Amino acid sequence: MKVLFLFSLCVLSIPVVAQNILLDGSFEECTEQFNCNWLKICESPDLLLGNLDEMEDKSMARKGNRAYDGENYLGMFLGYKSEFIIGSLMHKLEKGRRYEVSMYVSRSAQNSLCKKSFKTLSVWFVDTIPKLPETDWGLSVNSRFIHLKGENERINGEENWERISGFYDATGDEAYLFLGNFKGANLDVTQNCEALYYYFDNISVVEVPKAPDVVVNTPIVINDIYFSSGKSQLLPKSFESLSTLSEKLKQQKNTSIEIIGHTDNVGKEDDNRQLSEARAKAVLDYLKTSGIDGARLSFTGMGETTPIADNNTEAGRQKNRRVEFKLVPLREE
Repeated sequence: MKVLFLFSLCVLSIPVVAQNILLDGSFEECTEQFNCNWLKICESPDLLLGNLDEMEDKSMARKGNRAYDGENYLGMFLGYKSEFIIGSLMHKLEKGRRYEVSMYVSRSAQNSLCKKSFKTLSVWFVDTIPKLPETDWGLSVNSRFIHLKGENERINGEENWERISGFYDATGDEAYLFLGNFKGANLDVTQNCEALYYYFDNISVVEVPKAPDVVVNTPIVINDIYFSSGKSQLLPKSFESLSTLSEKLKQQKNTSIEIIGHTDNVGKEDDNRQLSEARAKAVLDYLKTSGIDGARLSFTGMGETTPIADNNTEAGRQKNRRVEFKLVPLREE
């Protein structure tokens, strides 16, 4: 069961309306020859179909041939000699706006040319389709790029799909997503290893909503913050709301942020205290990795000791399972 946790002390809610502006991010409209909104521009990325009988080349298919979403998915060799592909956006990016890029990936040990794995994958946005040699294994595009990271140190899952994501601040008029391994990325692997093979599905580009004003000493609530039941790991669908919060907190540089975890009274008291502390720490870690100075952040866990509702009802217990934060002015020296 997935449980919703609210940042309580609640007077302000951040609505989340996210539309994927990347066309056909799950490759469902593509044929094996890439007759779709995706354009292979270097070497030969593979479009893997859910029905293997329809494929001319089945050799690169994922074990079990299971897409993350729908039927089709993408496979590419990535490394210093990398394959590249371009996807089209519904509309051009707006200057000064922030966008989150996310996708689900898995690594193919069978098709990779060494046993290593990448720490990040990389993408870039362009306003025109670059003219590159269609078959040049020596090509590695020398470009700026943004890193997409997952929850683990390295992206090496084979049985399951792993969500990776990153953020991009638009310069304006970008119309295409450029996917591959760019020159300078993952040097710890590419300098000592031939290309690795990764699968891609459910690629998404969404605009990060502008955060509402955050007032010091004014309670804030953010919906859409999720943990799995009994666990402290943030679920990926929490990231967009937390990113929105983070951008606003960055503007409040003269404040410290105290993060406080709470649980209901189900289970042992000491276990609940530890769980509440771990959940608060997970929120702190996210805010820190999003660019907030760690010196501004602190966390604590209160367990079941400070309920705000009746623990005898499920609705009350849900309200008590929460993570609060307080924004406090820094003392002047």
